[in-house]
Amino acid sequence: MDSTVMVALFLSLAGGLSTCI
Repeated sequence: MDSTVMVALFLSLAGGLSTCI
């Protein structure tokens, strides 16, 4: 998998968690 895709998924996941908190 491309590293750019991994970063995008990580940022979206972190953003979702911060929004929940």
